[in-house]
Amino acid sequence: MTPEDFETLVQNRIEECEAILFYEKDKEYTQNDDRLHNFKTAGKIQGITTEKAVVGMMMKHFVSILDMVDNPDTVTKPMVDSKFSDAINYMYFIEAALTEYKPKKNNDKTGKVPIVGSIEQATNDVEIDKEMTIGEAIKILERIKSVI
Repeated sequence: MTPEDFETLVQNRIEECEAILFYEKDKEYTQNDDRLHNFKTAGKIQGITTEKAVVGMMMKHFVSILDMVDNPDTVTKPMVDSKFSDAINYMYFIEAALTEYKPKKNNDKTGKVPIVGSIEQATNDVEIDKEMTIGEAIKILERIKSVI
């Protein structure tokens, strides 16, 4: 492929991605002026982060792309346009989700939460004994879960 042909391919793909993101599916995926609404809701339903929800949804496009690579004789231009543009756009959604990401607790400059210290804080007034009820143990586990 010549450099000119490659540049044309890239420019066409960018235009296709923009058309999908800003005109074709904008209203379908935006609620309350939040472009990540569907991903946030999917993450909550599954008990995972928004970022992981986006990646999970993106996987169907990557599987289709892998199928195209495995069976290039069956590939059509509309298939390529659809799957490649969607896969690229999902990368933008992952970037947006990561840009919005806020750690639960930012106790240091790395953004990482020191788990051991957090667990100790969550349980510093808890006395563990062998006679603890299941309900008391569940409360302790819920407190630990809230800090990690």
